[in-house]
Amino acid sequence: SACEMEFAPAISPRAVVVGVEVDGRPAKFIVTMHGADQHVGVKFSPAGKSTVKIRLRNNFALRVGANLPPLGSTSQNLKIVSETWNAAHDRLTLRVSGAAGKTYDVQTFGSAIASIDGGTLEGGMILLIFPDGAEGTYVSREVVLAF
Repeated sequence: SACEMEFAPAISPRAVVVGVEVDGRPAKFIVTMHGADQHVGVKFSPAGKSTVKIRLRNNFALRVGANLPPLGSTSQNLKIVSETWNAAHDRLTLRVSGAAGKTYDVQTFGSAIASIDGGTLEGGMILLIFPDGAEGTYVSREVVLAF
């Protein structure tokens, strides 16, 4: 008997789904909003190996590097505490926390950022510099991206 599979990856709330294909054929899909993201849901019955392609416009994503601390040490990684989009999905407010005195590079994907408040744009990277402070302490700040 056939098995039905449901695939529903998360995408940016800013993204627009242009179309979905399963094994090269157009497929029906449903987009549902979930606050900080949205999900593109597609159901299909795989015939062995299947390929799902989701074409997007205006998608946006961040990648924050993560390194394991030396044995017995505390983490120094950047933490994204929250992300909030405005109703028009053209402004993203990030609440971030970083180790005092550290500099972080955050890689961006998709939509071009028009301006940034709370960081610096360098190519496809956001540069965040945290002020000096006591060893091992974290400093919080707000970063606002406009598209």
